[in-house]
Amino acid sequence: MLNPIRQRKPAHGRVPGTDNSSVLTGSTGISTEKDLPSGNKDLNSYPVTNVKDFTNGKVSFSDTVLTDRASANTKAEAPAGSTDKESTWQDTAVETAQAAAGRISDTAHVVGDKISEAAHLAADKITSVLPASLTGKDAEQQQAQNNGPSAGDLAKGWGTEDGGMFLNEEMLLSRSTFPIPSERLVEMAKDVLRKGVHKCDKLSADFSFTAPFIGPLNRDDFAQTMETLSLDEVFPDMAPRIYHIRVDPLQHNRVWFTTRPIGTNTGYLKAKLPIPQAPTGKVVELPPQTSSLTFNDRGEVRGVHALPATHGT
Repeated sequence: MLNPIRQRKPAHGRVPGTDNSSVLTGSTGISTEKDLPSGNKDLNSYPVTNVKDFTNGKVSFSDTVLTDRASANTKAEAPAGSTDKESTWQDTAVETAQAAAGRISDTAHVVGDKISEAAHLAADKITSVLPASLTGKDAEQQQAQNNGPSAGDLAKGWGTEDGGMFLNEEMLLSRSTFPIPSERLVEMAKDVLRKGVHKCDKLSADFSFTAPFIGPLNRDDFAQTMETLSLDEVFPDMAPRIYHIRVDPLQHNRVWFTTRPIGTNTGYLKAKLPIPQAPTGKVVELPPQTSSLTFNDRGEVRGVHALPATHGT
């Protein structure tokens, strides 16, 4: 809104040379005696604002103020017989203020609508450039858009039985592209397990060991950890009972196996305990645990991954 500088009026409240009947100029536009109610020509008692100037936007509502008197603490009484005229003028000022407030409200609604429209337009443009996975479309819908079968449908094809319910392991292994045959890979895995993974000389430079609550460990850290535990001393009669050794039909360089070790605690458990744990003489039988050995094409073990042991009756 406009905020012009108001012309300063002399302290005595009169405008020199006008006798309050001539034109008074100021920040609020032009007010003349004809703009005042009939019978009251005292410009000092009324706002120095022409209502027409207010409504056509020349002045702001904040500029409609009463002209000061000579004393800031004293307000001159209105001329006799001007009470009704003053009330009429005040009503006009209230109506003008209400009209201005209405225009402000209408403008605010228009601006709000424009902002909302711009926000929706921007959101549409952002959505149009996002990947399908970020716009709530699942894989099936994406596959349909690409006019191709879904991942699940593809998995139900060759090498499966009963619509993808079971894998035909023999058929899948027959298509292996890994340079080491599956039968040979099983024997290599058995040799590693006989020696102890951490003791064999077939660990690759990028070897990694992972298990529940431990790892990943590189080749040196894995060997050091196993030597510190010395489980073969804690359970001298330990029988690992490894079975179900097989090559993964979907990952042809990976050999899975299951263990159910059993042994008697007749040795001291040293590990890193401040005081070695004395043997208990108890028989310990662990639940089934599935692990895997992953080989590279040179026949080296790249990784050992142990899954959590499963308890059951």
